[in-house]
Amino acid sequence: MNKDLTPAIQLEPAMEFSTSQEEAQLFMESHSLSHFPLVDHGIYVGNLLAEDIFALESGQTLEVLRHNLEMFSIDEDANWFDILEQCSKHDANMVPIINSKKEYLGYYLFKDLLESFTETPFFAEKALTLTLEKQSQKYSFSEISHIVESNNSTLLGLFLSKIEKDTTEIILKINSDNINEVLQAFRRHDYEIISKHLEDDYTTELLERSNYLNKYLNI
Repeated sequence: MNKDLTPAIQLEPAMEFSTSQEEAQLFMESHSLSHFPLVDHGIYVGNLLAEDIFALESGQTLEVLRHNLEMFSIDEDANWFDILEQCSKHDANMVPIINSKKEYLGYYLFKDLLESFTETPFFAEKALTLTLEKQSQKYSFSEISHIVESNNSTLLGLFLSKIEKDTTEIILKINSDNINEVLQAFRRHDYEIISKHLEDDYTTELLERSNYLNKYLNI
């Protein structure tokens, strides 16, 4: 896993149960966070939802939200996938970082992770994007890679964008001077091409046949 994608740590101090309603709400208003971590004598104890913090009444402290804590965090050796997983699982735009002693170290922002992704070759390189679909039990990464590379093209990356019932949708980023050959090779291996490409002879041929049929039917 590429540690270079891990974003910078945000070093804002965590809140405590003694933090006042006014202080907590002022902080959350200026940071636009979905959650924020709480500590007890420096030890991480959980996260509070922003909505709960904004619901506090004047004069209250975070102590009244003790039973509203949500438990999610990552350790200091975590990688970018751990950050992504925790943010997705808890519908959060941040995730706290703790060490082996449960001491709070800071937090990662989801938007910083996305910015790191945009700098990778998959997003930054000018290349062709293909969207494929195939039965979930019949596709393989090795087969996809072989199809691309055997047609004198380079696979920059791929990911699974959708899994529905028995089919899986796959997005590829490739460099190719002969995209039509790549598309036809995927079709020979029973992949459906979801994306549209001007260089696709198969689509062009279908369109020509359709136009011919319409012309014939209108005679």
